[in-house]
Amino acid sequence: MQRFHILYSYIRTCYFLLIRVNNIVKLIFSPKLVNSETYYPEYSDKRKTRLRIFYDQFVNIIKYARPNYFYFLYGLDIRDRKNEYVDYTEFMTYRDKLNNSHQSKSTVGVLRDKLFFGLVAESLGISTPNNIGIIHNGQLFKIKEKTTETLIDFFNGESALDIFVKDIDGECADGVFHIVYKNCNLSVNGEDCDIEHLLSRLADKRYVVQNTIKQHPDVSKIFGKSLNTIRVATVKDNKRGEIVVLPPLLRIGRGDSSVDNWAVGGIAVGIDTDHHTLKKYGFYKPGFGTKVTSHPDTGVEFDGYKIPYIKESIALVKNFHKYFKDVHSIGWDIAITEDGPMIIEGNDNWEISLIQVCSRGLKDEFKIYFKR
Repeated sequence: MQRFHILYSYIRTCYFLLIRVNNIVKLIFSPKLVNSETYYPEYSDKRKTRLRIFYDQFVNIIKYARPNYFYFLYGLDIRDRKNEYVDYTEFMTYRDKLNNSHQSKSTVGVLRDKLFFGLVAESLGISTPNNIGIIHNGQLFKIKEKTTETLIDFFNGESALDIFVKDIDGECADGVFHIVYKNCNLSVNGEDCDIEHLLSRLADKRYVVQNTIKQHPDVSKIFGKSLNTIRVATVKDNKRGEIVVLPPLLRIGRGDSSVDNWAVGGIAVGIDTDHHTLKKYGFYKPGFGTKVTSHPDTGVEFDGYKIPYIKESIALVKNFHKYFKDVHSIGWDIAITEDGPMIIEGNDNWEISLIQVCSRGLKDEFKIYFKR
């Protein structure tokens, strides 16, 4: 047994050494890691030199085995800016360890399955999207009717449909299809499509079919083509036995996108929980832009824009988290409807980086709730 542990330790050391070497090579040959556009042009006269940025990234690789891909988003390219930001690699290690996702009886499985998640929420009286049915191998099983029919028969039996079809295990907008069917015309994510092509796209996986959510007019005014969701992360404070909330943010779609995900070009804006309003800046993921003060498609100014049901949204997810007693932290996606907040999903493998981009560094909270 002792020999096994020695061998395991040796292999693990070699593995992380190779990762560091690979990322150092990437740092040398990837200009974006040291010469990206700043997110804070108002402090351009205080920008660090490329050599200093290279040094910072090199140190991050030595310490965490990877470069800091949020370096410019955090404004660390600006001199005298204090680094109070949690590195994603370290955060991910503690998050996964504390969430017990590999335990056989873990309730993480409920969070990761959109069908089970909806059934559990509904049984507790918590508002979630209405699950129409499950698609598998071209068949649709209708949950409430407890009947099965082909997708072709399903479409032929409806005069009009506005639904979302989601990969039950999908993440980050992967496997999400906004389907509109009217007057025998079918569109998928805004593009014309025929049923046969749709069937080929839905092959080999299980999908849940949900009614499209009608969001609150005040949220739709910012951008109405997508469902704009609030991200709230809740964390168990084991010492005090209560659920705490990290700074929330609003994710907003743009262009022709029917989803608000940051990974596909959406905008993320911090929320002032004292006044229930948006903060001044909206941030893009690198590669899509830097930051803006208003929505590029609608012109709506972010600063001070009132978002309804913020207090109710936070109370809702804090209450729901209590039912996941073995899960330490959860990132919730919440839609705001005219009737109040609706939980779209909960994620055990949520990211702290976007929360920090829209608010501040969370090293203090990380030490208290994750490293204690």
